[in-house]
Amino acid sequence: MKLIKRENGFIVTYQNSNKEIDGWEVVSGENAQEVQDFINKTGDYSQEAIFERISTPIEKRKNEYGTIEEQLEYIVENGLEAFITRQNAIKAKYPKE
Repeated sequence: MKLIKRENGFIVTYQNSNKEIDGWEVVSGENAQEVQDFINKTGDYSQEAIFERISTPIEKRKNEYGTIEEQLEYIVENGLEAFITRQNAIKAKYPKE
């Protein structure tokens, strides 16, 4: 079976296993085949590659937005208008399906 581990909703690692592991999620349905096809094609097990393949646009947005602390720091350093412009660019980069 294929397992993924998530932190804050994001996939952080992937592995094959012959049993379930506490705290890990079994990949099922379309994602399982998609992950396997991607690994077979590229051999890329990296967190970034797997995240890019099976994450939703909303998960990708959250990842790029950064933490609340990072967002507040951006506002303090660059101003609210720059922050809004940045957020809108991220939304345009990952449109809802």
